[in-house]
Amino acid sequence: MKTITRILLGLICVAIIFVILVNPVLKAFAGEGDDAWGEFLNPDGSINWANLTYLGEESKPADWMMIEIPGGIQVPLGEARYNRYITPSGNVLVLPSPATMFMTFLHPEDSGFADNPPEMLSSGSQILAALAANYIDVEDLQALGYVDPAEFFQAVIEGRENIWSVVSPNFLIEIVRMSFDAGFLVTGLWLYLSGENCDAIPGGCPPGFNLTPTPGGTPTPPPPVACPAPSIAFENVNASGEKVAPPKPVVIGQDPEKRGADVELLATIPPVILTWYEARTTNICEYAPGGNGGGCPGPGSEYNQVIDSDGNETGWSYFMENNSNWEASTETECIQHVEIFPDYLNYATLSINLSSESRNWILTDLAPAYPGADLKRPDWEFTFQGPGSVGGGSIVFWSQLIPDIQFADPGVYQMQVRGLTTGTLVSVPRPFALPLSEFTVDLLRVTLIEAP
Repeated sequence: MKTITRILLGLICVAIIFVILVNPVLKAFAGEGDDAWGEFLNPDGSINWANLTYLGEESKPADWMMIEIPGGIQVPLGEARYNRYITPSGNVLVLPSPATMFMTFLHPEDSGFADNPPEMLSSGSQILAALAANYIDVEDLQALGYVDPAEFFQAVIEGRENIWSVVSPNFLIEIVRMSFDAGFLVTGLWLYLSGENCDAIPGGCPPGFNLTPTPGGTPTPPPPVACPAPSIAFENVNASGEKVAPPKPVVIGQDPEKRGADVELLATIPPVILTWYEARTTNICEYAPGGNGGGCPGPGSEYNQVIDSDGNETGWSYFMENNSNWEASTETECIQHVEIFPDYLNYATLSINLSSESRNWILTDLAPAYPGADLKRPDWEFTFQGPGSVGGGSIVFWSQLIPDIQFADPGVYQMQVRGLTTGTLVSVPRPFALPLSEFTVDLLRVTLIEAP
């Protein structure tokens, strides 16, 4: 089973379903071991529920849990609701309901989130973009100048954009459904560290929460090796389209066979490549020339390598414990992992439009020669569903043939394809809009030179 699949399966617990969209980030945090996240994240990135104590659900009235959708309709979303856990070191893990999380990001000031933000595994804009992926109008998003949906949602959080200018109001129904139909389906974890302001934590501080970290005591461990942050890379979606038959189509009014024209559309979607790093620690017991070592305390099972005076690996022995000819050390390295995710096609829309020059030619130059000449159907649009098929290099290939298009207007036709990918476990859907090739539909009684 793949790593990502194992992580997802590890998040199902006690009739409450937790879905984390940044699973590789979870694993990266878990690899750090001794940090606040590592104490309840397993090495594979799943949550160790046995290390968390459930504090119950916290609900409180909040006037910022009221949203206004297009048409001036105000929709109350009820109380702000949170499930709370405490970690072994006394930190508080908070899981908000989807509606609460959604409204918190939309109203960071009113909710108090902006003044006292917790630690999170992903930004609010990325979480909103992932949640609303199926409710985004790609054309509206592009019209506002955004390619990455997360950039638009960051502008929403900062009050520079209206979420409903791009997102369908049906998204609100989905948020409410997630909150009440199947427990908590959340895409973010909020972690409040011991020593923080109790007013910042939904429900306040639980019993035993340390407002002031205890000085002294346990020696401070050396800082963990700083592995590079996880990264996602992908290339742009590519598409091509052309008229494939017949060689010289004519308008259907002059074609007794009504042959029309065949158009073929092709799309290739490069995969999403996730690169993440695992901090791997090696405990070593090594011979120390000159007798300046501190010994290698047992048990021997703690050592991954025992290296003798000749540089060869050997076994640990009890005489190494307090022997100055031996020294214990720890080495940590960052192991790179690369995972490739195919990104399938959600839908593609092909637009075929008669050029403005051809429209003008029909209405001005052609009309005197052919009384009654007018535009009949200059615009065509076809929408298709994916998903396509995976080829070499995890590239998704998709094609569609549209046969016998009955063009009635002569002239030059321009084509454009726009669409949306499905997204992957580690990335949001990608919108695209690409120009394609042009082709000509002829009028038999007018030469090709006359037609623009």
